[in-house]
Amino acid sequence: MVKISLDGGLTYEVPPEVEVAYKNLKTALDGLTAELTTARAQVSKMTGERDALQASLKVAQDAASEDRLQALVQARVTLERVAHDFLDEETAKSIPTLKRLDLMKLVVKTKLPDVNLDAADVPYVQACFDTVVRLAGTSGSTALDADVTKLQADRFTPGAPNSSDKNRRAMVDRMLKAATSTGK
Repeated sequence: MVKISLDGGLTYEVPPEVEVAYKNLKTALDGLTAELTTARAQVSKMTGERDALQASLKVAQDAASEDRLQALVQARVTLERVAHDFLDEETAKSIPTLKRLDLMKLVVKTKLPDVNLDAADVPYVQACFDTVVRLAGTSGSTALDADVTKLQADRFTPGAPNSSDKNRRAMVDRMLKAATSTGK
């Protein structure tokens, strides 16, 4: 007979084959306990990832709301209409294939060829575009003036302007002042 000690502190005399079976069971239990701990950690990690994905989905659904999509489509249509007024017929054919920023750069390059926009950031390109559009908007073209007004309303209405909007507006004002004083 062989003595085995149980986890509770009790000691028993058992035949050798029971001792071997008990050790095998104890080893299997230790392995399963380790696997359970790993599985719980993975479940916890996956739960966090699921929650993050649900939050991302909610943001995406909010961004893709019908009103938001309608506003984006309307802004794109207005941008294309304004760009079409500035570009020659051959260049205007590429309007549907251009991204928003590239289209604004093309309009600026058309009216202000000296301005280098190759490495320009988005607010600078937007300010240059706003300047070109505002300068053209003073030309007396009522259709263009209506489109310019619509673009400005789309851009500046969604709430109180933040510091980025204020900085861009100040940049546009400085560019307008410079452009009107030089006669471009």
